[in-house]
Amino acid sequence: MRAAGSTAALTALALSACAAAPPPPPAAPVDTTPAAPLPGGCSIPLGAELYPADARRRGASGVVTVSFRLDARGEPEQVALLSGARGEFDAAARQVLKASHCQPPPAAADGAVPHYVIDIQFVLLPCRTPEKSARASAAVTICATRKR
Repeated sequence: MRAAGSTAALTALALSACAAAPPPPPAAPVDTTPAAPLPGGCSIPLGAELYPADARRRGASGVVTVSFRLDARGEPEQVALLSGARGEFDAAARQVLKASHCQPPPAAADGAVPHYVIDIQFVLLPCRTPEKSARASAAVTICATRKR
């Protein structure tokens, strides 16, 4: 009989713990207007050193789709991960954007600030020409050999 009472007490404790959990934070708003083509003069690093080392050892690949705007200096800002492989690839995609630079686009007549959406593909050899997703206006590939 004692076991049944203990089970009921644990169930009640578990239910109260679930009820006390705070709700997840709201998702950041995502710009749903069509993405602008990347402006000319963009420098996006594509070196194998940006490929997550653990993913290379495991033979894993992935694609992260990111949205961003450019500040007055041409540096990516307001970076939002729209979809991706999660974890190490998301962190690597953020590193790629942090090291990127573009020529700032001219201001739009209506004052609108364009946003850009790109696919950052992490692929092990053999490399292939990147194909962009429907949401993206461009795609880049970080290609590396598998580490042993």
